[in-house]
Amino acid sequence: MTVLTPDDIASYLSQYGAAQGIDVMRPRFGRWIRHLRELGVADVPLTLGSASARHVDRMALQVSTNPEAKLRAHDVRDTQPEIRPYKGRSL
Repeated sequence: MTVLTPDDIASYLSQYGAAQGIDVMRPRFGRWIRHLRELGVADVPLTLGSASARHVDRMALQVSTNPEAKLRAHDVRDTQPEIRPYKGRSL
């Protein structure tokens, strides 16, 4: 079984996300990985659209200083049944 690492998250974010903020977010990666494991969605490799990648996207939005990103994170969270099974919305 392949284990998700901080380098996996950094690589994913540099390809698809906020590459400029990786150094700021990196201290949180260990906590993110534990959270993903608890949810049972620690897929490796991270691929665009996978459950793990969607959670990483949400967590990156949550730590943003942009208020619009935080609102987007809330919307994304509503689409993740592991977190909000009672919502069941799709984007």
